Order: sequence, then structure tokens, then C-alpha cells
Amino acid sequence: ITTNWGYWNDAYPKSVAYQMFEKYKPIELAKVENADSVRSHGPADKRLPMHTQVVGVFHGGKTIAYRIADLEKAGGLIRDFVGGKPIVVLWYAPTGTAAVYTPEFESSKSDKSKKQVTLTPAKDGSFVDRETKSRWDIAGRAKSGPLKTRTLRWVNSVQCRWFAWAAE
Repeated sequence: ITTNWGYWNDAYPKSVAYQMFEKYKPIELAKVENADSVRSHGPADKRLPMHTQVVGVFHGGKTIAYRIADLEKAGGLIRDFVGGKPIVVLWYAPTGTAAVYTPEFESSKSDKSKKQVTLTPAKDGSFVDRETKSRWDIAGRAKSGPLKTRTLRWVNSVQCRWFAWAAE
């Protein structure tokens, strides 16, 4: 998922970030597009404006893109079926993070059967499942409740601009 280090470090303080080479330094994002980059885009897909932020999903052999603006309007959660399989598209506004999961988890390490959850957004940005009232974060991990430490199954997805998703 795409998020920011401050959020991630608060949520997962034992995380480690590596800086591979000293010669690579962070730089500010460009204010205008680079002409070479624009030429490399190829023909624009007119279904959406090219710079629309989306989360693109590949699941069950099918693809779909969800506009980030629609996630915000939906209150941070969209339930859908892609390739005949259920998914949940989650949105965490403070970091601008979208993530996609199947609404299921393994019941235990020894029992690999899948258990379903029905998530709803909470006011604090977490997601609560109807079945156990466990709280899940944008990373798909139960942070409290009876399912604490369980994880949702991630769905192949990427948060990007429409032109990049449509080109793929």
C-alpha cells in the first residue's frame, strides 16, 4: 500500500526502513510535468481525466479501477465483486491510502479455512467487522478484538493515476 512513514511507524513501531545508497537523496516532486514523461504516456483513455487518482484492481482474472474521490464519498469503504469474487476497497483519508482485500482471513495457523468478515468504517479511520467487532487498519490487520493479529487477504492492486492504470 502507499502510505506515509509517520503513520506506518506509529502503527508498526518495529518496522525498519533501509536506505540502500547514500548517493540517492529525496527531492521535491516537480510542480509541472516533464515533457519526456508526457510523451511516454501514449494515447489517453478518455473514460476519465488522465490525472484522476484511482486504485486499480486485478482479481479473478478481471480488472477494474475505483476513483479515489468515490472512495471518499462512500465514507472510506466500497464492497464489490471482481471476477465473481468479493472484495473490499478501503480508504484512509489522513494518509491518502487506498487498499484492497478479500473480506476474509484464515481462521488459525492450523486451520486454513477462510472466515468472512463484514467491515464498516469507523469514525477513527479503522474498520470494524460486524461479526466480532474487531478493529482492522488500512493494512488489513486486526488491531484489537477477538481477531487481533489476523490479516485480510490482500488483492493485487495499485494506487496510481488513471493514465498509468489504463495504459496497463
